[in-house]
Amino acid sequence: MNSSLTSIRFTWIALLLCVSLCATAIHARDSACNGSICTTERLAHCADSGLDDNQPDIQVKVPDVRGMTYQQAKMTLESLGVKVKAVPSKPGDVVKTQSPAPGTLVAPASVVVFTSFGRPAVSVPDVVGMTRSTAKGKLQAKGFSVQTSGNLKSLVKTQNPPAGAMAPHGSTIHLVLATGIPKEELAPASGDPRAVPKAAPIMTLDYRGGLTPPRKNQDPYFMLYADRTVIVNDPFGPKPRVETKLAVKEVDDLLTFAIKEHGFFRIDTEQLKKAIDKEKHAKKLPIVMDLGSTVIRVRTAERDHEVRCYGLFWYAERLPNLESLQHLRAIEQRLTLVMRRLRGEAPQP
Repeated sequence: MNSSLTSIRFTWIALLLCVSLCATAIHARDSACNGSICTTERLAHCADSGLDDNQPDIQVKVPDVRGMTYQQAKMTLESLGVKVKAVPSKPGDVVKTQSPAPGTLVAPASVVVFTSFGRPAVSVPDVVGMTRSTAKGKLQAKGFSVQTSGNLKSLVKTQNPPAGAMAPHGSTIHLVLATGIPKEELAPASGDPRAVPKAAPIMTLDYRGGLTPPRKNQDPYFMLYADRTVIVNDPFGPKPRVETKLAVKEVDDLLTFAIKEHGFFRIDTEQLKKAIDKEKHAKKLPIVMDLGSTVIRVRTAERDHEVRCYGLFWYAERLPNLESLQHLRAIEQRLTLVMRRLRGEAPQP
């Protein structure tokens, strides 16, 4: 009787030990594998623990390998135990599409297929302000195709996609060329060693003559170049020279203001002088000496036009009905305002 009881006790103890060992193993597997998702470290832990890492409840999240080269993507996936298949590709190509999609849960022995390859995305260079041929060459060197519209003798006004954007290799960049801005590049005629942009000046403002001290340089007060560089100069020296770049819209606005809104190309120096002489005699205005002449020049792909007007500000105040005079004065005031803003002497718009 006693021996039978002892045998039963040992049997129960053995059963309890088995149950305990099984529970411990299951807990260890679940803790290592976090339920149903395994990372590379957890798979390694399962393998070291003698657990079957091909169990259907152990899965791997497919990483996003798009944009990687074939070798980079293959190494990334194989490190997770995932097999790889791919369509043919060329050296330098990157993965464009993959199946299953990134984030899909698969068994470690599953296969990920690279269904397409292509050239990597490229940063679009800045070609605004360049001639059509220069911009086209720079873009094509990066592997882009180019489409242009506008005045082919002008400079690039806008580009799409914009500079700095990432665009697929071989994609098309659309360029709009600004009507009226010349394409020719000119070196400074004076040989001045200062870093003057080698582009055609498209707008200048200067004052000549009058009771002024000797000039220290012969450059105009205001110089706007085809590459959008603007220089504000003090020919008498006290104020520092300012050099910066205007936005494309600012340049367009200045040209539109002068040419379209105030008809700069229709203002003729000799005709304006005759009109002023006629009006000042009719109004019996006094003769004023040494006022100085305002000189404004605008250059486009089609025109290179300069207007000189003696005593512009003085006569503009006294002859308000002389339209060509008022138009020229308005252009001078606009350019003067730009100069003051660039020097910090007037608020920004």
